[in-house]
Amino acid sequence: MEKKKIYLAGSFLNFRDKIIAALGYKYEFADPRKNRQHSIATLVVDDMGGAEECPILLACFPKDKPRGKMTYGEIGGSRAKGNYIIIADETGKRDTFLDSISNYKLNKIDDAINFLKENNPGRNVSRAITKKQNKDNKLRMFLATNIEYFKEIEKVYQNDENKVLMYGDFEDLKNFGKADLTIVHFPKGGNRNKKAIFFMGASYALKIPIVMIEENPIIYPPLAGLPRRIFTEKEIALDYLIRLNSQEIQDEAKVMYSLFQKYRS
Repeated sequence: MEKKKIYLAGSFLNFRDKIIAALGYKYEFADPRKNRQHSIATLVVDDMGGAEECPILLACFPKDKPRGKMTYGEIGGSRAKGNYIIIADETGKRDTFLDSISNYKLNKIDDAINFLKENNPGRNVSRAITKKQNKDNKLRMFLATNIEYFKEIEKVYQNDENKVLMYGDFEDLKNFGKADLTIVHFPKGGNRNKKAIFFMGASYALKIPIVMIEENPIIYPPLAGLPRRIFTEKEIALDYLIRLNSQEIQDEAKVMYSLFQKYRS
């Protein structure tokens, strides 16, 4: 029997060696430590590809370590494909969002190992998110974070019948497949919303373009490999989003060219 493959998501710590040693007789593993590290582009392609393709994702959050940011993106890509998601969270800090998107959640990595010894889970197609083709030609923009930040967009779009705003506070992930564009905002301070990163990962897997508004002076490297566009200033980002009417490459490029001229970039 062909072994099922598990993607081992989490920070670059040694927990993976213990898992592989304990379960190697039963499963194959996609170990991101072996992925190409020479550029963010190749790193993201390999990491996200593994998360999407493996029927099981085991995300580990070891004790006394912050939860990995990019791990949420990998979980998003895996969830979009309907893979079986196991969370082993030793931090002692409950995350209700993780509870809602996982198939099985445990408080110890050892418990996850024992669960996988006794069970043989796999992909659940009914949980996969399908990208839907909108027939009305309206541009659906999914606002993943900080809704108050986008009130200026709402004022513009409320009278524009060709644009639809979607919000990141709904629980039915199947509706997410209707989005044409995902927008995330990370304000100054470095506290990047992990739910937004999850939606970035899901968008990447579904080939939904992402606009990232990053107001921190240093962009978290793996996240830079996911978006179509990255803006570092609110004024320019809002200008882009207000001008944008189509995702067609020629139309979108014209918007960017006009911004290059306006802001002398």
